[in-house]
Amino acid sequence: MSNYNDTEISAAYSDLCQQLTIESKIAESDWDGLARIAEDAENMIANQLAREGMGMVEAINSVQEASSKTARATDVSRRLVDAALQNRFVAVEASNDTEETQSETVTDVSNGITGSATTAQDPAPTGEANTQSAAAANQVAVPQSGNHQSTVVQEHKERSQRLHQKIGYKIEMKKVCEIFQAIDPTNPLFDFKIPYVEWNQKHPGVPAIDRAYNMEEESLATVLYAIAKKKSTAIVGPHGAGKTKLVEQVAARLNFPVTVIPVDGQITRSELFGQEKIRATPTGPESYFQYGILPCALEEPGIVLFDEIDRADPAIQYACHSVYEQTYLLLMEHDGRRIPLHEFNRVFATANTKGRGSDDGMYGGDNEMSEATRDRFSLWIEIDYQDIEDDITVLKAKTKNLDDKCAKTIAKLAQMIRNGFKDASLSQTCSMRQQLEAAEMAVHFIATTKAKTKEEKMACLRRALDRVIIGRANEQDKNSIGEYLVTIEPTLVSS
Repeated sequence: MSNYNDTEISAAYSDLCQQLTIESKIAESDWDGLARIAEDAENMIANQLAREGMGMVEAINSVQEASSKTARATDVSRRLVDAALQNRFVAVEASNDTEETQSETVTDVSNGITGSATTAQDPAPTGEANTQSAAAANQVAVPQSGNHQSTVVQEHKERSQRLHQKIGYKIEMKKVCEIFQAIDPTNPLFDFKIPYVEWNQKHPGVPAIDRAYNMEEESLATVLYAIAKKKSTAIVGPHGAGKTKLVEQVAARLNFPVTVIPVDGQITRSELFGQEKIRATPTGPESYFQYGILPCALEEPGIVLFDEIDRADPAIQYACHSVYEQTYLLLMEHDGRRIPLHEFNRVFATANTKGRGSDDGMYGGDNEMSEATRDRFSLWIEIDYQDIEDDITVLKAKTKNLDDKCAKTIAKLAQMIRNGFKDASLSQTCSMRQQLEAAEMAVHFIATTKAKTKEEKMACLRRALDRVIIGRANEQDKNSIGEYLVTIEPTLVSS
């Protein structure tokens, strides 16, 4: 049972908010900072009540109810504050906790960082600074109820409710060779540790691992360095070269969710950042801010991938500068408050150009990125298409019953189309996705028609290439691709 009544809990909550605000030097205009302080105060008071015998669920409910009330500090309430501060980093071990409630408590452990989205915040300063701040707080009047405080409390509750729905996790720092087991442990390029996420349950945002995906060593080393050192990274290359795939497959192995944000000029500020909306309540309609894709993605471990960043509206680019720097998101739409990036959130971008336009004219719709935007990205990776041998390896690994002749033909044709695209003699390229579709269709027709001879199999392959690759081409490109086919395999004539 609790040794405190509702008034004492309310006073302790208000008093602790004031002390934590002074400790952390949070300005009154920093609403998001004040919301975090309110959340920390709730957690600390609830944890202390649980240590003293109250059930965790009852403790959380009591503090949340008390947070909307106002009471004057007493000796009893200050004792609760002192105990909460003293035990802030002590794990809560309450025998009547439920498994769900325990997952909400943050505990520092030797092999990593555990927590859930509701409590994954940096702790307030400790030591001498903490003592000085607490002493100063005793000379400050306890904040009284008012519009500003009630707004902060409401914002805090909405954010806590939103984050509570996120999945709990634990972060472990592992050596690269522990996760990427194909890497030679003695390779100095990979002799460092990277974060690995263990989720309490399957996270829908984590990509599936593609075992057949081939990672080029230099590109992989750079991506992993960027994740380990928190460096924003731009990946540049032609369409279909696998820029997004590279990030997704690294993330899949680290168990990082990936949020792909297409900033190709079509996305709106409200979709990206959020907007004010109206909802009905028992007391009448009220306005609230609905967060967009970006602020929600920044609040948990993972990767935010800005896709086709060289096509982004310059106004969007400038609004995201602080995100590219991996510090915070400034929401001008939401009273200018700041949304901090999670400690283990990383920023990547893909582009067809380096933000200076397209020299060959293939990407005429791209915007020229300002030097201020380009400068926010610390690392730049250039990637190109795989060579024929790598394409054949992937085709054989991912397409059951594909024979060598068909695989080589598809890979050779893809390379010739890509070369034509690069030198501007063709208006389309050929991605690995197209190759796999053609291979799957060819195998299907070979099986259904019971093709045995080389000519019969080539006819099935030609049918698949027509439907998947040639069918998407304009008349000029069709003729050129047809000529490519004849040079690769004379039997691949149009039927």
